[in-house]
Amino acid sequence: MEWNIDVKERLYINLADEILFRIIHEQFPLGSKLPATSQLIKASHTSQETMRKALCLLIERKVILRTRRGYYITKSQEILNQAKSDYIERVTNRYKIALEKVNTSKANSKGTQTCRQ
Repeated sequence: MEWNIDVKERLYINLADEILFRIIHEQFPLGSKLPATSQLIKASHTSQETMRKALCLLIERKVILRTRRGYYITKSQEILNQAKSDYIERVTNRYKIALEKVNTSKANSKGTQTCRQ
């Protein structure tokens, strides 16, 4: 059996999800300004580059927007709902892939000997 080690999800994606969760739970309310990036970096214990990538991802998803005065959270509940749905779909797909690997692994291991000590 071949090794199947695939690190698809980068830290900045997890960080973007964490910021999204904070928006969903109204720690960062809709329409409000995000804390300064330096504060976010310090609180999340990440690098400036990781935070930049996470914020860019949230901009692509239209969850936040960048202005000269900083980053602002969308006022649109519809956009936030879409971001939630996208997150759930991404996690569900990852679960299905993991489940398929486990089921394939079980089918391949039938009839194999166990280690005895």
